Amino acid sequence: MNIRTLICFKTVAELKHYTKAANQLYLTQSALSKTIRNLEQEIKVSLFEKHGRNVTLTRAGEVFYDHVIRALGELNAGVTEAQCQEEREKQSIVLSVVFSDYATQLPEKLLAFRRQHPNCQYSIEYKYTSAIMRDLFSESCDMGICGDFPSDGKYADVARHLLDREPVAIVVSKHHRFALRDCVEVEELRDEPFIIWNRSGLGTNKLILDLCKAQGFEPNFFMEAYSNLGVINAVATGMGIAVLPRSEDLGHANIKFVQLKTQTPPTRNVYLVWKKDRRLSPVASSFRDMLVSWDFQRTQQQRATEYSGIFC
Repeated sequence: MNIRTLICFKTVAELKHYTKAANQLYLTQSALSKTIRNLEQEIKVSLFEKHGRNVTLTRAGEVFYDHVIRALGELNAGVTEAQCQEEREKQSIVLSVVFSDYATQLPEKLLAFRRQHPNCQYSIEYKYTSAIMRDLFSESCDMGICGDFPSDGKYADVARHLLDREPVAIVVSKHHRFALRDCVEVEELRDEPFIIWNRSGLGTNKLILDLCKAQGFEPNFFMEAYSNLGVINAVATGMGIAVLPRSEDLGHANIKFVQLKTQTPPTRNVYLVWKKDRRLSPVASSFRDMLVSWDFQRTQQQRATEYSGIFC
């Protein structure tokens, strides 16, 4: 018995016709019939009953079929996992990253790593935090860089390391009543429609929820835009306001970043994340280790210099 024999059996069982199965398998009907006879002799069980030109499984055949399906499924999964493992061990790193880090902090770190690993290739997508988590759980990425998320429940198996604390501000249309001001109280956001990436309690949404909850109200998450550009364009047209990192202030003519007046300047945490039980390739492990060892204090000093004088 071999894999090819099991595939022949499975095909006949599903098509219920030797000629059709033979055509699909690129075999002659006589060769296929001989394969099935040899299989029945080997396991000492009658697998099929003839009904005119068609065949159906015997009860013993049905039992065997269930096991064959599972066995072939396991083999295919093993092949896929082995191929993925080999691919991971090549010189490549797959990252899912929030836009602000993708556009500001990450390039410098990639350049530093490239000096040590000149043959490494990168696949990087910018996404929102909940999408990054989905990629992490499905192992579509090696690691992610994302905003806040719970440390318990389904996230208990996610390891995290704090990379940055990004200053954030509200973003409004140039025609909005807040556009003429330097600071806005959180309480004043009570009746404002928020434009967000997507509805979740993660990332920047968590920050908005926490700020508003402290003032006794729930924010109005009015529209999901699913991208940085979508959020900014929706705000620019006056559909609502948003909360974004100040690093995403790229000089758009029709929007303004306005500081929130809080006891301490509001920031969002940015984490490097990876699955605790996933074995990374050597090059991905090296990249993770470099990010973990990156000077956090230096990053915060850079932030303080960039945004000095803008806080209320």
